[in-house]
Parts: sequence; C-alpha cells; structure tokens
Amino acid sequence: MPVVQTTSGLVQGSIHSYNGSDVYQFIGIPYAAPPVRELRFMKPIPPIALNATFMADRFPPSCMHYLFENDRWLIPKESQYISEDCLYMNIYVPRATSSAEPKAVMIWIHGGGFTTGQGSIF
Repeated sequence: MPVVQTTSGLVQGSIHSYNGSDVYQFIGIPYAAPPVRELRFMKPIPPIALNATFMADRFPPSCMHYLFENDRWLIPKESQYISEDCLYMNIYVPRATSSAEPKAVMIWIHGGGFTTGQGSIF
C-alpha cells in the first residue's frame, strides 16, 4: 500500500484499478481542523499533526446540505453522512507516475447547486 509524507504526517492510501490502469487512492485527508464549536464560521486553521500513519481509505462526511427524498434514493447510503466536519480531500495518482519531475494537478469541486453533491459519488 502506498505511504506518503505530508506536512501533517504519514498518510497511507490504497491501490485501485480504473479503466484498466492502477491508481493510488488517498481518501478523506483533512486539509484543515474540523470547523466545529469555537471554529465554526472562522477562517480554517491547519489540521492537527498526525501522531500515527493516517489511513486514507474512507470517504469523509459530506458538507452540510438538506437531503431531499430524491437524493436519498439516488445517493448510496454510505455517502449520506453529513457533517460540519467536512474539510477533507480525496487524491488520485496514476500508479505509473514517477516523482522525478513536477506533475500537473487538477482540482475538482463537485456541483450540486448547494443542495446535493459530495466527492464520494463521483
């Protein structure tokens, strides 16, 4: 399993195959401290440093929005967990990638018109 060093500590991902190509997948990496209690409505602060290797293998909660009945039918049950604690990112890297040279990075933010959508369903 792939393990990478981040500014917060070690992160372990997994390997998956998509369309015949192997991909390193790192799911649910925190990029800020949870915006709850006294941090609600405040500018994000860095995440807490990791003391152990972070297992990046589970989708994080979706950000707050109302789940309409159609959403409940369309969105898998495991993707319906919604919380204010939702400042996470999912990273996918082609397994054949070399670290010898810089790479392009694409950042994708799902749609949903502020009524639905989360990174776990795409």
